[in-house]
Amino acid sequence: MGRGPAERRYKSIRAVVVLVSLALSTLLVVPAPYKVHASSPAPVLGGWGGVRLADTDQNLSAPPSLVFAGEKQSGFEQVVIREAQLGYNTVRGSFAPYCAQRANNFMGTYNSSQLVRAVNIAQFYDFWLTVDYHGHNEFQTNDSISCWLNFWFGPNPFSGPTGIVGQFQNSYDKIIWEPLNEPNMTGTGATDAVWTSSSSIAFQKWINQDRTVGDTHWIAVQNTCSYFCHNPRSLWYLDYPVVNDTLGRVFESLHTYLYYPSFVEHLAYDNDSNGIFDSADTAIVGDIPDATVLTTDPKIKFVNATNDPVETWAPGKSIVYDNNSTGAYETGDIPAAGTVPPIGALLRTDPKIRFTDTNKNGVWDSYWSNATADNIAQTDYLTMLTEIAGQSSGSTPGLGWPMLNTEGGAFCSIVCPYVVPGAAGYSTVSLRYIQDMVRYEDGNNPRLGWLFWPAAPWTDTPNAGGYGAIGAGEWGTKIAYKKFTSFVLVSTPNVRAQPFVYPWDGSGFYAQGRHWIFYINYGNCSGTTANCLYYATSPNGVGWTSTNVGVVTGSRPSMATNGTHVFYARYDGNSGNLGGALMFRVGALNADGRINWQAETAVKEATPGQEWYGLSMRIGTTGQVFVAYRNVTSKGGGGFAWVIHSNGNDYSTWEQDTLLRNLTDGWRFSLARLSSGQMYVLYWPDVGRLLGRLWSDGAWGPEEAVTASGTAVRGSAFAFGTGNNTVYAIWQENLTEKLLFASRTGSWSAPETIGTAETNINPRWTASYDPLHEKWSLFYYNYTLNRVYQYSGAPGSWGQRTEMYSTQGASSGMSIGSYYEASGVDASSHVLGVFWTQNDSTSGRIELVFADEAIT
Repeated sequence: MGRGPAERRYKSIRAVVVLVSLALSTLLVVPAPYKVHASSPAPVLGGWGGVRLADTDQNLSAPPSLVFAGEKQSGFEQVVIREAQLGYNTVRGSFAPYCAQRANNFMGTYNSSQLVRAVNIAQFYDFWLTVDYHGHNEFQTNDSISCWLNFWFGPNPFSGPTGIVGQFQNSYDKIIWEPLNEPNMTGTGATDAVWTSSSSIAFQKWINQDRTVGDTHWIAVQNTCSYFCHNPRSLWYLDYPVVNDTLGRVFESLHTYLYYPSFVEHLAYDNDSNGIFDSADTAIVGDIPDATVLTTDPKIKFVNATNDPVETWAPGKSIVYDNNSTGAYETGDIPAAGTVPPIGALLRTDPKIRFTDTNKNGVWDSYWSNATADNIAQTDYLTMLTEIAGQSSGSTPGLGWPMLNTEGGAFCSIVCPYVVPGAAGYSTVSLRYIQDMVRYEDGNNPRLGWLFWPAAPWTDTPNAGGYGAIGAGEWGTKIAYKKFTSFVLVSTPNVRAQPFVYPWDGSGFYAQGRHWIFYINYGNCSGTTANCLYYATSPNGVGWTSTNVGVVTGSRPSMATNGTHVFYARYDGNSGNLGGALMFRVGALNADGRINWQAETAVKEATPGQEWYGLSMRIGTTGQVFVAYRNVTSKGGGGFAWVIHSNGNDYSTWEQDTLLRNLTDGWRFSLARLSSGQMYVLYWPDVGRLLGRLWSDGAWGPEEAVTASGTAVRGSAFAFGTGNNTVYAIWQENLTEKLLFASRTGSWSAPETIGTAETNINPRWTASYDPLHEKWSLFYYNYTLNRVYQYSGAPGSWGQRTEMYSTQGASSGMSIGSYYEASGVDASSHVLGVFWTQNDSTSGRIELVFADEAIT
């Protein structure tokens, strides 16, 4: 794609009507999962293209760059940040061809300095970078092939004495070379077989030269049908290049789009009213050969936007097939060209709008439907599997290469009936097709890689801004997909026992336009060397800075926010060093990442032989603060269950220190804020029933059993309030490992099952509430498989388990946390942060990493 921001000569489908009667059962039978034969496993990649190397120049209206000191972010960096927030791990950076079609190419002339900047951006955000020579005609002559090879490998006046590869082969491991965007066979007179053979030879020359100079990066080669081919769609697998690579690092690519004119009878404006398409006429939809007979259909109408009774059609006016002949666009009518009009839009007949009656039935026919999208998506998926299973890779006959489809999307030609117009727009059918493709590619084992188009500042889609199709509310945010391995490093703490090993309070949150995570690091604070309280903050969830708060803390502090301030409760000393106080503090959050701290106050004074442990804090709706804790006499030991609260908003005075249970155990706590200042506390032992009490009218009510007799909680439990008097509880049942949900409005409901989490005897999972959609998300860390999984939903409607992230170096000593609640970025979007610890496989260091979900 990408001939220009407005239109492309599409590619892979002949401009004739295709009758959608696909005999999918006649396709080759493909074995299920394939073996990756490469010398190293193929990385699983997903992301977006459309940004150009030229977009690496700074955008003076953007926030400060995290990559280049003293600069503003470039459009390229902004897109990478946005991708990271949406869970992708790859960006495609394009430049214009040098050897053919050089004039007026909007992709921008190659500039090595811009590629240096693109590499720096990708490396900073730990992204894969596909370097895309965005041309088409380079394989049409021997001279153009020779020019193309010299551009990549030198000498060349633009790319230097050793070309692009020579300059960058040792710069960054996560580069993928895309030697040519879409080989173009049109105008050569060659058959598909001849052209695919020629394409294979050209790509092979590139691979041979690349490996000869010692380069080891992955390489993407392109199916001929990604631009244009004559084969029916079910045979596109025949047009993949057949190449060999001594390193086994080749991706095969197919660009996945639907081209609207291929699924309708073509439309024309018969200017001279002679019933024949000729030089006087205008093709509205499709390429129409001269002398083609044109037919009238009175139901073909245009949108009469001006209400002028003598108005005629003109380019840019939408066309509709008025199925019920009412003269207004209604449900059941078929949009035929241009942006879909609103329901009730007036329609008018212009007898000069005619069509090519391919099947001679006298009626304009359209096969542009969701059924078409479903069928074509299945065909394209089977095409990929056929290549993987049967197209010889050269090094392993009978076994093909892994897939990385470097383009695809909802664009379907400039005349497509768009819901949202422009290069980053979509129609209902093309969006259905690309969602189908995601479902197939994500569901394959191993997963198939894909990059979509376009995420870029140049698109002409209204309101897309600098992000194109992944801007807020655009189609890239409407598709459902599994996230790719896309998390970022926050810090490398040297303490394994992080606060979010007790995750029910939320050691992180989003407020004042920033992400905040509190953690522990062993260092200098409070005039000693000890476990110190730190926080890391980021304006975008990608680039983080850390600050030492300067105070010693026990291993289980608690943090909370009201959106403008942060509150913490900590034990004043390392865990196990008995006789410290329980301290409280408030800090005002600043948009620049600073916190203006007030003086600390003592919740409970130091008591010899005692440690205040397992702290859990919540702020009531009136600003009153509650802190639950257990008093222990040894590090991490058992104690009694207590809860205390501030004297209203006076945080210097604490009162009503209440014994919840007169039984020594490993008590844990989670508090839920209810309306009118009420508070509910859940508390549970190491192994035992989940219990609770309501604080109302200045007093704690009687103890209530949340779980049935004979059942026990395993590890974690969460209490939530959503602004009313209902309490919601989530916990894991000890023996069955079921994740359970119950609610309380006066009394506790019977629990319902969310799912099952194989958490072993040391469960590592966390839960969060999304107030925008009124649902919960649970993330559990399978440290045996190095995976993070998610359940989400609401009472009576829980979704299936979804794999979210692949981790590394996990163990039962690791922790996972999440924001207690998703927080609003603006009126229509929220963000939810997830963070966990892992071991770096190379250095062995502990890593605190972060990923977020954009919720719209």
